[in-house]
Amino acid sequence: MSSSQVAVADRNKRRVPAALLALATGLWTVVLCWAAVRGFYWWRLGVGVTRKPGVEAVWRLHYEELYSTGAVNAHLAPDDGSYDVLLMGGSVLEQIAPTLEQSLRQ
Repeated sequence: MSSSQVAVADRNKRRVPAALLALATGLWTVVLCWAAVRGFYWWRLGVGVTRKPGVEAVWRLHYEELYSTGAVNAHLAPDDGSYDVLLMGGSVLEQIAPTLEQSLRQ
């Protein structure tokens, strides 16, 4: 065997372990990402590792003030003689605040 044939044979032997290493690295990355997402669900939303978070859990994550102020559990009285207005989103509110205030006063 010549030295070039030996070099080609060595390169072919190294390709299989390199492909397996790339596959193992990819799988390990997927497992770590899955564990990170599930850990976040468990830590932040209180959802078990094997359960998916429901709509309620996602609302609790993004709108904490609704739950901490009791707005979610507030008694709704449709005929109390006044309007209840909930304004959310500061960027939109800045644009329409004067018009909205005038309309509500009327």
